[in-house]
Amino acid sequence: PLVAPDIAVQWALGCRLCAARQAMALADKIAAVLAPQLGTYSADAVARHICAKYAIDEDAGAEKLQQLRDFLRRGLVAYVGAELADSLASQCVHLATESREEGP
Repeated sequence: PLVAPDIAVQWALGCRLCAARQAMALADKIAAVLAPQLGTYSADAVARHICAKYAIDEDAGAEKLQQLRDFLRRGLVAYVGAELADSLASQCVHLATESREEGP
């Protein structure tokens, strides 16, 4: 009887860790797209913040990816201009959909 709850807790923690790794992998990809414009540290901070704030990982659905795109685009406009902001946001969403299609 004591083993079952422990296994359930371990499984739940494993799922959370797996989701966190997926979010970090996507954040790393997004940061790589943003780094040439924002610098490595800023790009990494932005990518991790957005993925955490909107709970976006490699399994994110279309609605969450649209939120990601809109948030990125609006935030980047002041730094890179409207046209490049739109392009960078689209590239980041494209990476997320590519990751989802590739699967594990």
